[in-house]
Amino acid sequence: MVSQRKDESREAYLKRKREVERRYYQEHKKEMNARSRKNNVRYHQEHKKEDNVRSLTYYHEHRKDMNIRSLAYYYEHKEEIKIYNREYQQEHNEEIKIYNREYQQEHPEVKAKSNAKRKRHLGYITLNDRFEGSHGHHVDKNHVLYIPAKLHRSVYHNVFTGQGMAEINTLAFEWMNKNTGI
Repeated sequence: MVSQRKDESREAYLKRKREVERRYYQEHKKEMNARSRKNNVRYHQEHKKEDNVRSLTYYHEHRKDMNIRSLAYYYEHKEEIKIYNREYQQEHNEEIKIYNREYQQEHPEVKAKSNAKRKRHLGYITLNDRFEGSHGHHVDKNHVLYIPAKLHRSVYHNVFTGQGMAEINTLAFEWMNKNTGI
């Protein structure tokens, strides 16, 4: 009998406590959310490396599940996604064109990479960074080495037939060793 009263009074106490907490939250919601956001930002700035490691670890451990969920969502909402993308494209068409034009001007290697892959079925794994006055030279069907345009044009070569490849690759790697110290 006594334990039953304790259980009833405990339940009543917990119910009153939840009600008080709910009212307090409703009255102070904005301040609590702002404080929470501020603390989250500060915590992330202080623990950025740990957060990044944790995120990457989680990603690598759950990559397959995440891909499955993503694909399942896509197939369940395929029509909605297509409609949204079409509307977004129509509403922001000019901004997208401007962005793409600026990006291509800042990164000409992207267009070259795309064209090379599409037209000649060549890979585009770069061995060094692009620089002013350079040409991308395919040392084989997948790897590209940026060398001066004058050097690139000095020897006729064809990656598909192999004609001149030994000579131009020797010159290209000699140039790279001399200029990069590798």
